[in-house]
Amino acid sequence: MTRFIILRHGNTIDNNKGIFTGTLDTPLSTLGEKQINSACEYIYNNFKVDKIYSSFLSRAINSVKPLAERLNKKVNVIDGIEEMFGGKWQGMLIEDIKKLYPEDYKVWQDCVGLSKCTDGESFKQVQDRATNALKKVAKDNPNKVVVISTHGGLIRALKNMDKTTYVVNASISLIDYVDDKFVANEFNINHYLDGLQTEMPKGI
Repeated sequence: MTRFIILRHGNTIDNNKGIFTGTLDTPLSTLGEKQINSACEYIYNNFKVDKIYSSFLSRAINSVKPLAERLNKKVNVIDGIEEMFGGKWQGMLIEDIKKLYPEDYKVWQDCVGLSKCTDGESFKQVQDRATNALKKVAKDNPNKVVVISTHGGLIRALKNMDKTTYVVNASISLIDYVDDKFVANEFNINHYLDGLQTEMPKGI
């Protein structure tokens, strides 16, 4: 069995502005840095981490750096666990997406699991690439505990979620890979943030 500790990156500047970031880069906010310090402290105190992976986006890398430094471990950057590619939505305010791409946005609102960003990825595509990436990590790390620093859209896709599912910034979710199957244990653990939680942006 491989245990995955799936860490969502901390709050970002774009999160605060209501921007659909996608695979664009955006830095952590001051709040995001505080959130991540709490998350990394919690992981350090409660799990014996063997290896650390991150998406190539700086907000994910910087979200796991405090833990890597504490454990004196390398952050392994891999493809497949980056945020959903938002196509024409990337860099846009949610309100502008709603006005310019009403049909695609309506599907996003009504059934996000079946939605697709305009000229971008669908949740199904994200789910497929993420599970393929995690399967490879699991096979490289049997009987180990692995931290994956990644993104909200990807975590929602992994959960095969409905429109109500949301994981807050700097939350962790626990998934085991057992006998070639993923077993979801708990999503959106965030009690350690102790008042630093951020709410789901309006329209997402």
